[in-house]
Amino acid sequence: MNRLHIIRLAQKPGLLLMAGLCWVGSILHAEVQVIAMLEPNPIPLGQSAQLNIIIEGSQKAEPPEIRSNEYLEFAYRGPNTQVSWVNGKMAATITHVYQVRPLRLGKSKIGPFVLFVDGKNYRTNEIRVDVIEQAEAKLDLSKIAFLEFDLPGRTVYVGETISSELRMVLLSNATFPTKGLPQIEGDAFSITPIDNQPQTTRVVKDGNYFDIYVWKIGITPVKSGIQNLQFKASHVLRIPEGRNNNRRDSFSILRNDPFFDSMFGRYRDTEVLAISPPAEITIEALPQENKPESFNGAIGNFNIAATTDSTNLSEGDPITLKISIKGEGNFSQMIPPEFPASDSFKTYPPRVVDEQLDTQGYTGSKQFEYVVIPLSSEITAVPPIAFSYFNPRTKTYAEMNTPQIPVSIKPASIAQLGTKDPQFNATQLTFRSQSNNAGDLLLPIKVSLGSTMTPPTLAKMQNTLAASVIAPLGILGLAYIIRRSRHSSQNDKERIRLSELDKKTAMHRKDMVKARAINDEPAFYQATCRVLQVALARQLGCNPEAITGKEITALWVPSLGDDQIKTSIETFFKKVDALRYSGGPNSEGALEKEELELESILRQLGKKK
Repeated sequence: MNRLHIIRLAQKPGLLLMAGLCWVGSILHAEVQVIAMLEPNPIPLGQSAQLNIIIEGSQKAEPPEIRSNEYLEFAYRGPNTQVSWVNGKMAATITHVYQVRPLRLGKSKIGPFVLFVDGKNYRTNEIRVDVIEQAEAKLDLSKIAFLEFDLPGRTVYVGETISSELRMVLLSNATFPTKGLPQIEGDAFSITPIDNQPQTTRVVKDGNYFDIYVWKIGITPVKSGIQNLQFKASHVLRIPEGRNNNRRDSFSILRNDPFFDSMFGRYRDTEVLAISPPAEITIEALPQENKPESFNGAIGNFNIAATTDSTNLSEGDPITLKISIKGEGNFSQMIPPEFPASDSFKTYPPRVVDEQLDTQGYTGSKQFEYVVIPLSSEITAVPPIAFSYFNPRTKTYAEMNTPQIPVSIKPASIAQLGTKDPQFNATQLTFRSQSNNAGDLLLPIKVSLGSTMTPPTLAKMQNTLAASVIAPLGILGLAYIIRRSRHSSQNDKERIRLSELDKKTAMHRKDMVKARAINDEPAFYQATCRVLQVALARQLGCNPEAITGKEITALWVPSLGDDQIKTSIETFFKKVDALRYSGGPNSEGALEKEELELESILRQLGKKK
């Protein structure tokens, strides 16, 4: 309500009274919630705590009568009322404050209490209280900041993307000048990127407010066996100093005091490592029984469809075929299905033209584009493309094919030149017979009409021939420019992906050279593995972190090379892992030798014998 509205209401007492009644009515009809909170908890013996009975949605609530017992002594200190606007609505809150003094060591409970508010009875929550020795009252960082995440209660497979929710929990009363993003521990899993815009909410736990930051993520195991999954996040916690903490505990010392903190700057910053409880997960390899030949690593539940831009073609015209895969699963590691090998089509490598996924990279669709050229007019259809996936819920493989697409292909036209018309095979001239009358005698000036047009000169024939050659080339060049312009205007995500991988390769190579120069063996071997992972990821279309020596066989496709190069890569990964974790010194020149071996593998990668 702005100032002009207030002046108008003041000039009309009736309207002012009505506005007041509406304001009171909005408070009375608000939803009522009753919460009991105790700070601190546990309570050091010899210190005091504060019990707050909070009534949200009303300003008329009598304080409950709380009697002292052998463990705790209560003293009512009065009410505290507050009215605020939340999402455009009036919110009223009344808080009844009690001082709590512990009398002896041990465990006890407070409440629940019954409050009569606006004609109804409401019950508070029960609070369990622990009275401890004063020396035990210290800052417990594990209760101020920690992480939680969800996992499915079923078997998990290598390469499967798990839909999960990651939660970072921070004490609301604490001040964090710097909040770090969660990171995954170890190399047995890869996750989707964690951004700076999580969903936020606030909850009450053990009588304290906590802020919760939520991310929807996808977790993909890359190693089989029993693996530990854990997250961590590094924060900076600001702890006030120089206060009289005789009546405060590990939580209450974090309560902000803006006047004294800003005036005297009495605080210290300390690093806090928030971690999640470790989860032990058994990861199984995909079964080899009943594995289809078309399987290329897709895990989840999918559907496939195919469309083409044209079905009426001439021999040699290209066909743009689009394959769309929808469903839920490991889209980040999905590679295009293979077009059937045939001498009837000339094919080009497929590429990703559209990808619409959720933040977890788990649900959505992915579209691949194939360019194929039919080489014969006898072709009547685009053959089906086989696609298969493994369903982790049913523990079975599923195989499907795109429908056969009928096409009509016309043979290339051949110009028929030099054909003679039989009706004009010869020209006959007929003259009248000679008349007896000399006056009627008409004789032709010429017995032959001669040529009806001037013969072309040699220069004109050369110009015509040149034009007939250049014109088709110009048309083909213009068509090529238009096609290239159309493709460049599309959102080529594959080009962006390859550019990012090139940047990673340059960075890892720089790290490798630097580590070799200072003889830093762990850093060198880690950099060599990263270079090889990125090189494989360029052709597989998956995340580099998902590629390990143990999983090469499961991820291998014929386009990478023959079995010899596959064996070389597996051996290289195993040797580098052994050297990286052995901790023993290497002989002189060993790092240069490993670098040369890596370059040899990279040169052979993608070549077929």
